[in-house]
Amino acid sequence: GVDVITTGVPSGTTVAVTAKARAGAAAQVSTVPLTNCDTLGNCTATATFNLGAGAFVLEARATFQVP
Repeated sequence: GVDVITTGVPSGTTVAVTAKARAGAAAQVSTVPLTNCDTLGNCTATATFNLGAGAFVLEARATFQVP
């Protein structure tokens, strides 16, 4: 899996993690909620992919509003 660690992000925010192959294969997306958050927004999540051999680029995106 791919561990995602944040700072200053509200608990329950959803993160879209994308694995893009450098050549050939289509991108895969895993959407995971941030959990195990403390009051400062330090959170963790794990995205799981079934990736073949080769090199991949990983991208994580989260959208949220700060009160």
